[in-house]
Amino acid sequence: MLSIVITTQAGKNTVEYRIKPCYNAHTTRKGGLGMPISENKKASNARYTEKCDYINVRPLKAQGQKIRAAAAAAGQSLQGYILQAVEERMERDAQNGGTADE
Repeated sequence: MLSIVITTQAGKNTVEYRIKPCYNAHTTRKGGLGMPISENKKASNARYTEKCDYINVRPLKAQGQKIRAAAAAAGQSLQGYILQAVEERMERDAQNGGTADE
């Protein structure tokens, strides 16, 4: 790991500072930091992204906090919790011959 040492003179005493950068600063790919992404990884990411749909949900903050808390209490990721809830609702609606809440 990279370590930066700074030595300063404070009167008669020498002070040495050892600075170790944050681990994430070297591994993150955002902002151009870290190692470059290989061409194979770029191709793999592109193949995965092509298979995915993008659905944006914007609840009010209070409702969003409740959803996050419920997902955490269930031990699931937010995305996993929401997708499971939607899947269960679609199954329930299919059994009832359509949407029950409309």
